Amino acid sequence: MIYQVKSIAEFDKYVKENEKVLVDVYATWCGPCKMLAPVLEEASSQRRSITFLKVDCDTVSEVSERYDILAVPTVLFFKDGKLIGDCTGYRPLEDILQEIDRAFK
Repeated sequence: MIYQVKSIAEFDKYVKENEKVLVDVYATWCGPCKMLAPVLEEASSQRRSITFLKVDCDTVSEVSERYDILAVPTVLFFKDGKLIGDCTGYRPLEDILQEIDRAFK
């Protein structure tokens, strides 16, 4: 399951209150973002110990500003409230799972 974040306060709460968080920073008009969405949905069903979030960069722009995100999709990895990694662009499921496992080892 992926939670849609609608404010910077909601984003901060999820990141602070969950040990492992993956954040998909996307845009509704972005083709690669649309391709990545079902991949992350599947990844969320395979990695249930991780909290998955979606943040629309156009409606919650504070996230993009805070983390200097210049391209979408960008996936951010947080552990214990701290940013520990990121990746940009479309990735197939196997690559996303490897990135997750590497980030949260």
